[in-house]
Amino acid sequence: MERDCKLFKYLFENKIATRDQIARDVFKSVGKQVINDRLLKLTKAKYIESSPIVWHKKILFTYELCQNGVQILKRHYPYHITGRGHKSNSIKHDLSLVDLRFAFQRMGLVTNYFTEAMLQSCTEFEDSEDLCQFVAVNSDAVIEVTTTKRVYYFAIEYEASDKAKDRYYKKLTDYHTSGKIPAVLFICKHKAIMKLVKSIEKDICSQGFNRIIYFSMLGNVLNTTGRMQLFNVENKLFELE
Repeated sequence: MERDCKLFKYLFENKIATRDQIARDVFKSVGKQVINDRLLKLTKAKYIESSPIVWHKKILFTYELCQNGVQILKRHYPYHITGRGHKSNSIKHDLSLVDLRFAFQRMGLVTNYFTEAMLQSCTEFEDSEDLCQFVAVNSDAVIEVTTTKRVYYFAIEYEASDKAKDRYYKKLTDYHTSGKIPAVLFICKHKAIMKLVKSIEKDICSQGFNRIIYFSMLGNVLNTTGRMQLFNVENKLFELE
């Protein structure tokens, strides 16, 4: 049951994951056939559910947590689960966020990682002085960064598809007007998205707001092996190691 709860926790927090992601992050030293057998058993017992998806030109199976699994997890999870925000509404977007989480958690300064499902489904975060503002703006994720001087909290936003300009404008405005978020790490799949969002950031900052949005391409973040670097519209560096 302890092993299953670890998987339930992982699926609840990430909303969805592929078998390879589960093998990498949960069952790190377990053989492929053992993992497949366990996932099949839990699927048949209706603790998790699986669906096929074409991703990176391959057919993969994804896994999500069923309500039966949530009920088991509630008995062991350190936070009070009240919401139902653990289901994915954007599968490929959320699968990329799973890989982004893995990339950020390899950075030594990152001491905690809070996903959207955690922020929106657990009451403790809405009441947290440090994290309530991220709940309000519906961040994709939040990283906790611990330095020798203090602890910081930074938002993560990931964009993989084009959206209307006013949606980006509202999202960035919400971050700027929160007054308590020191930086937003904005990761884009395509250069066209980054170009558009940067133009919006420049427009908002021309009204007197600080340049708190730092940009990088998805591939650059996922392929980071040493220091992770993002830059704002004035080319100021945000660096993690």
